[in-house]
Amino acid sequence: MGVCVSIQKWPAGGVLPGSALNMRINLALFLAGFASFSLLYCVQPLLPLFAEQFHVGAAASALSLSLATGSLAVAIFFAGGWSEGRDKRRLMGASMMLAASCNLVAACSPRWEGLLGARALAGLLLGWVPAVAMAYLADVMAPQALGRSVGLYVAGTAFEIGRAHV
Repeated sequence: MGVCVSIQKWPAGGVLPGSALNMRINLALFLAGFASFSLLYCVQPLLPLFAEQFHVGAAASALSLSLATGSLAVAIFFAGGWSEGRDKRRLMGASMMLAASCNLVAACSPRWEGLLGARALAGLLLGWVPAVAMAYLADVMAPQALGRSVGLYVAGTAFEIGRAHV
């Protein structure tokens, strides 16, 4: 018996553009993209403080971002395929909650190695969001709605990346 089996029934042919369900899904995934990359890049303005607090150089302080980004890239390879046949909404939600918890652990870590470990784990968990989001949209959206929905998800991630660099 599967733990994450979806019971949601989608309209035959997928969710149509302009429908209320389409708008809710698009908004939710836009916000998921924004939130997941917020969790990823939240340490960027803290890098000088990490160097000072943990007595590491600038390059070493950047590991808190690089390890998370690298582990996210690794997770993306596995997440989409593994999510097949499972409740993708729950997988994305769980991954976001666990990644946020990892960031809380990182924030409370008195040791540099603990912070790096928590950030690497957060990246692994966050990798599930983009991979599963794309698989989810492909599963539920009507073909004529898919391109716009994927674009809105990407816009949410890009909005956060742009905000992080300002």
